[in-house]
Amino acid sequence: MGTKRSNTALWRLTLPSGVAPDVRRDEVIRIYNALNKQDSSSFPTLRKVSLRQAFKETHIDLYMRKRIPSGFIQFIQGYATEDLKARWFHTSTLDACLFITFESALFAVTGGLGYHIIEDFIDDDFPFETGKKIIANEFSETMTRELAGSTTSRTETYRRSRSVDKSETFGTVWKKLVARVNIADLDKKNYITTLIDPNKPPAVEIKSSFVLRKSLDLQQLVLLARDLDELEPLSTERAEELSFLDNLRALRDADLEDQLMRELVDGMRKSIQGRGSVDLDLCDPVDISGYNSGANFKVSRWPLEQNPPDVTDLLALIAEKYASTLTSRADFYNTIMPLSLTYRADPDDKSTLVRRKLHECLHGEVCHRGKTYFLLDRKWYRSQGDFLENLKRDFIAETFSPSKPILITNELNLTQWLDEDEESFNLRQGFKDGFYYGDRIFARSDRGKVELFDLLKVDHDNKKLYVIHAKDGFDAKMRDACSQIVMSAEVISRDLKNEKKVLRKYYREDWTKNEENRKRQISEESFLSWFDYAIVYVVLAATKNRFTREDFEHGRLRSHIARREILVTKNDFKKLGFEFRLAHNCKP
Repeated sequence: MGTKRSNTALWRLTLPSGVAPDVRRDEVIRIYNALNKQDSSSFPTLRKVSLRQAFKETHIDLYMRKRIPSGFIQFIQGYATEDLKARWFHTSTLDACLFITFESALFAVTGGLGYHIIEDFIDDDFPFETGKKIIANEFSETMTRELAGSTTSRTETYRRSRSVDKSETFGTVWKKLVARVNIADLDKKNYITTLIDPNKPPAVEIKSSFVLRKSLDLQQLVLLARDLDELEPLSTERAEELSFLDNLRALRDADLEDQLMRELVDGMRKSIQGRGSVDLDLCDPVDISGYNSGANFKVSRWPLEQNPPDVTDLLALIAEKYASTLTSRADFYNTIMPLSLTYRADPDDKSTLVRRKLHECLHGEVCHRGKTYFLLDRKWYRSQGDFLENLKRDFIAETFSPSKPILITNELNLTQWLDEDEESFNLRQGFKDGFYYGDRIFARSDRGKVELFDLLKVDHDNKKLYVIHAKDGFDAKMRDACSQIVMSAEVISRDLKNEKKVLRKYYREDWTKNEENRKRQISEESFLSWFDYAIVYVVLAATKNRFTREDFEHGRLRSHIARREILVTKNDFKKLGFEFRLAHNCKP
């Protein structure tokens, strides 16, 4: 029996349909050996080490490789005053990959950089699906990537274990979780119960691998892997309690990402041809504020009509300028991918030309082989577990909650959306009694130029101010609307603590420069006083479908991105202590 090893990461490898675990193992080695022939410096030669097969119905295979890093001598060689012997700097390092093959599953344990032998074949779902079966909702550490807001990633360590509420995690991609084993829910026949002290259960670390934070020898690790693979299905209660773990996972498959981008672009082609619709948003992934306040937008040398443009404007331009490519999927893809999107972040400063690759500014959703994938801020994600069903259920529950639904129905008293675009509606609505216009009028703040609102509604009777951003449709464009409303709330709330300096300057230099606003003769004192009321931040969506529970349950309003953005934004506002609502206007 070998010695014990602490905190050993256990990886499960993917098994394509119909492929046996031993066949998959041999395929992984064959692919690696092919890479070795192409580039032996990056992929050192593997050597198989003979092992005694000591475990019932299990086959173990060990592969080793030796690396000899020489980068430091190259780094310092030009400055040496004596002849340096290369061998002085050569230190061999061993990498190991141990395959554990069962009849129905393939696992691996690695040492050194042996992980890179299997990294393209790892089953990312395994740690989270397994974790849901054995951990308690009590976490000591989390590492996340945020898909919304100003923070891109976050690592938190807690002095005391902390439970997670699913309402906090709509904008989260889990990268790592550390939680305690839930002894109470484990069946006594599970092997894992023989490894742990029930009075001091060890922690489990969940990321792309599964780690039981305990010292184990090889026999214990093999038995643990088998035990985890054969755990009973989740109970309904645990599935609900830990449903927040069903979220989005970043893709790491370059070939699949290429296929998805091709399908997204082909969706654009089919939409232009009238053979379907595409759930797509157009926005700068680096600078949302600059994009929304920008001007002089162009695709390559062709100007776009709207400032900022949306997907409708983009597809109209492509249909006009690149019509000859629409008959061929390949020609269309090869035409779209090299295109650039340029704009002036500040129309008054001719030096501020922003240039992006057009496809990097696309955000959307693709269904590929029965699975749903999302392109958000230049990165592809896939839905994990029951994420989409949970998202649908939670959105309906929050939107139509009997106590305080996100959706407001009669408070705004809007005119019907009869117009072709948002600007036309805002112009018509913005000069009705109680409403005020702010579309494409920007405040200057420490966040740059910010469109504070498309519309304001002032309710003097109830001392409420509704700050409204409007969008035509309930689809991927909700990303844009929700980003705008969050930024507006942050700028306004900060300014209210700073003597309303931004609002005062906005009124004097921007808002009253609009001729129609000026005609209404609203004094500066009156304008500023509105912001002393209770502020309600509203995203307004216009659709031909009614906004009823049935419309969402039966898929007539099916955009996963739109649902997710609303829930993420609600959660963001809850953290900020502001009120956020969703409103709807029905188009004829």
